[in-house]
Amino acid sequence: MIRWIALIMLASVVAACSSDTGTSVGLVTEVEGTLPDVESFIVLSEGEEISFLPLEGQHYEFPLDHLREHLRSGAPVIVEWEMRDGNRYALAITDG
Repeated sequence: MIRWIALIMLASVVAACSSDTGTSVGLVTEVEGTLPDVESFIVLSEGEEISFLPLEGQHYEFPLDHLREHLRSGAPVIVEWEMRDGNRYALAITDG
């Protein structure tokens, strides 16, 4: 039974890695850019650091500079993303 669960979890991870869209939940470990502009940010999700770029003109749940508060507090975020031209773009960012 445990082997089946491990196999299913591994298949899910592999599928998520090869996907063009997804959702990542984790801790903000880095925010690049000047106040109030955010050029990119990194989230530690399931042991992997994932880099995201914000979309120009996208309306998020909160201003992007709020990510700096998540960096300081250690509160998680939820990022819905999409791969475009080899870059992972944040479609939606919410408090986790």
